[in-house]
Amino acid sequence: MKNIVKRPYREMCDFYKVYNFMIKNFTPDCKNGCYPPFFEYSLATPWSDNSQNHRFAIWEKDDEIVAFCWYESGIGEAFFNLTEEYNFLIPEMMDHTEQRLSDAKGKIKLKIYDGQKAVLQEAVDRGYQISWREEQGIIDFSETKLDAPLPKGYLFEPVEKCDAEKLDEMTWRGFELLYLEKF
Repeated sequence: MKNIVKRPYREMCDFYKVYNFMIKNFTPDCKNGCYPPFFEYSLATPWSDNSQNHRFAIWEKDDEIVAFCWYESGIGEAFFNLTEEYNFLIPEMMDHTEQRLSDAKGKIKLKIYDGQKAVLQEAVDRGYQISWREEQGIIDFSETKLDAPLPKGYLFEPVEKCDAEKLDEMTWRGFELLYLEKF
């Protein structure tokens, strides 16, 4: 399609643009990809290999991000975030992951959410098989009754009312952690 440009992620200037793209496209079922705080977390963890972040790829239309593929901790894995109208980019995104995000032996582990039906279908069509499934910590309260009492002043909110930016800030305030080493 015209006006779509693929380019590498630039560590020092693309973080906020990607993060805002993820916030704008987030859905509780992750059909458009990973939730924004996880991307921020993946870049901040000490075990993440940030030396290869230039291998992440951004697809833009008219300077707006429409798709992004990246890894959490290092080469050999890939996540896919994209705006639903641009699902036609999935084959190109898969090509990118196989060429630029595979490990030294040519292996790649695709990390796809259940809601990413089109990404999952492309992976299956290419011969990928599910090797492990991670359960998501989202409870559907229309089907499940939560009997845990909350402390006074706390309440449950529907996910639709959740402000992703405030959730991110709250989550990070919970990780006031020190790393100590003996030198």
